[in-house]
Amino acid sequence: MDTTSGSVELFTADASWGPYSAGKTAREALSTAGTGFMSTQAVSYWTSKDTTKLPDSAGAKGGFWLNSYANLGASDGFDAPDGQFVEKGGVGQQLRLKYLQDTYPATVGAAATTSRNVYTCPSTGCSGALSTTRFDIANTTSLTATVLNVVTAWVNNLINWIRGADTKRVASDAQAGSEASIPPTATTAISIRGSIHGDVLHSRPAVINYGDRADASGKKYGTVVFYGSNDGMFRAINGNQPPAGNTSPAPMGKCAVSTDCAITVKDAKNQSVSVPPGGELWSFVAPEFYSCLQQLYTNSVQLTLGATAANANSCNTPKNPSGKPYFFDGAPGVYWDAATGKAYIFLSARRGGRLLYALDVSDPANPQYMWKITNATSGFEKLGQTWSQPKVVKIKGHTNPVLIFGGGYDTNQDNDAPAAGSDSMGNAIYVVDAITGALVWHAQGALAPRRVAPPPVPPARWGQ
Repeated sequence: MDTTSGSVELFTADASWGPYSAGKTAREALSTAGTGFMSTQAVSYWTSKDTTKLPDSAGAKGGFWLNSYANLGASDGFDAPDGQFVEKGGVGQQLRLKYLQDTYPATVGAAATTSRNVYTCPSTGCSGALSTTRFDIANTTSLTATVLNVVTAWVNNLINWIRGADTKRVASDAQAGSEASIPPTATTAISIRGSIHGDVLHSRPAVINYGDRADASGKKYGTVVFYGSNDGMFRAINGNQPPAGNTSPAPMGKCAVSTDCAITVKDAKNQSVSVPPGGELWSFVAPEFYSCLQQLYTNSVQLTLGATAANANSCNTPKNPSGKPYFFDGAPGVYWDAATGKAYIFLSARRGGRLLYALDVSDPANPQYMWKITNATSGFEKLGQTWSQPKVVKIKGHTNPVLIFGGGYDTNQDNDAPAAGSDSMGNAIYVVDAITGALVWHAQGALAPRRVAPPPVPPARWGQ
C-alpha cells in the first residue's frame, strides 16, 4: 500500500503477467537491485494501460501524464507500469478513468454529468444513511461560505474541485491552485484533476472480506477496503483483485467472486453502476474538516517543516506545527461479525482533530451513520487528537461489543521540552458502547477511574 501521495495502490503482489520461466506467474514487485524499492516496471493490481481509449490513446508517450511525466521522472505518460511513481495507477487511476470527462454544474440545477458519491453530514448532525446528505453544490444548507471558510463567490467551484474537477482549467477558476499535471488535449475536455487522490500518510486500510454477502445485483461483494486520506476524504474501495479471466490490456488478477468482480452501487444520480476492482464505492467528508478544504483548493498550504511551535496557518484544531492540513489521518478500527453480517468502521483523525466517527458498513454500498464523539461530547473533555486505533472487544456484563481507545495526543508534546504536568488533554482511557457510542467506563489524569455503567472488567478478562 502506497502511503505517500498521488494514489493508493495494492502491491500485495505484482500483476505484470507473463511470459515467464517455469514456476513464475508474475514479475517480482521489488527492484532486483536490492534497494528495497519498487521495481520501475512493477504494475499493481488496479493499474492498466489501454491505448484504444483516452487518456492512453493520446500518442506514443500518451496517457494522463503525457505533459508532465518528465517532471515525475517517468519515461512516459501512461499509468502502467506504475512502479515507484505514487501519482500513477491504483485508486487514483480508477478515479480518473471513471470521471475523466465529467461535467460539473456551475450553479444549482445546471445540467452536469458528474455522478461521484461524495457524502457529508448536515449542519444539524448526521443520522441514517450517509447518501441522504451529499457533498455537492445542491447542498446549500450545509455547505455555506461560512463553514467552508471562503467568500460566497468561491463556494461552487470549491465544492466541484473537492469532487474532482480541475476547475482552474475547465471553469477558468482564478482561485484554484495550479495542477502539476496537464492532461492530453481531447475533443471533449478531460476535466478530472491529477491530484484527485491525496496522501495516505498515517491511515492504514481496514479490510473486510464480506464472504457470501451479495450486492443488489446478487454478486458477492468480496473484499472492501476502508481508509482516510489527506484530501478530506474517507473512502470505501472495491478491494477485489481484477477478474482471473481478464486479458491484456485489462488489469489482471485472481479474483473469482464473480465474473467481473465489480460491486454494484447507486451513484449520485441514483443509477445502478458497477464499480470495478480499485474503484471508489463512496467517500465521506466530515463537517469538522470543511474549513481546511480551502487550503487544498487554493494550494495555499504554508509548511514549516521541523517546527515545534503551532503554525498560525494551520487549519486544524489544535493547530499543528507543520501547517499541513490533516483529515481522517488515523488508522480506522473495524468490527466484523460473519455470523450476523454486521460490520462497523471507527474513523480516527490523528492530527486531523479531536474526534471519532462510527459508521455501519454492513452493506458497504450503503453506509449508515452510527455516532460520533468529540472533545465537546459530555464525558470526553480530555479527548485529544485521536491517534489511538480504536479496538473492539466483548466484555462480561455488557451485551454489545465495546470500543476501547486511548485519550489521544496533546500538541503540547510538540514542544522540545514540555513542562511537567502541562498536558491538558489525552491523559485518559475510554471504553464506549461500540453500537451507541455511550460511555461505559473511563479513567483520566490523576483522577480515580469513574464508573458510568456497567462496572468495569479488569483488562485481563477482556476477550475478543
